[in-house]
Amino acid sequence: MRQSHSTITPAVVRTTARQALAAAAYVHDLSRAAPATAEKARAVAFAEEILPRVGFSAAGLPAVRACIRYHSWSGRHQPQPAELLPEVFIFRDADRLDALGAWGVVRTFA
Repeated sequence: MRQSHSTITPAVVRTTARQALAAAAYVHDLSRAAPATAEKARAVAFAEEILPRVGFSAAGLPAVRACIRYHSWSGRHQPQPAELLPEVFIFRDADRLDALGAWGVVRTFA
């Protein structure tokens, strides 16, 4: 059964957002040499190249791009669009919690 744009349900939108968050999580740190610089552009280019090859929907690519570009603490001084997608805030918080968890483990064993 094909869906037209008028029949897309909130459940479909949520599924696309979840897929975009998962895809961004897999590829966002692949170019970590200098996270606040052009390395983000390399990660975005990689995501745009590889994700369609593995069947990722083109509808989720804008969210993946935004998550990679605007999630990091190190990039907080870079210009950002006036309105970011909700996925960026979810992804940013998750990435920060992940980093805090890692530091917590380091402090425990240091």
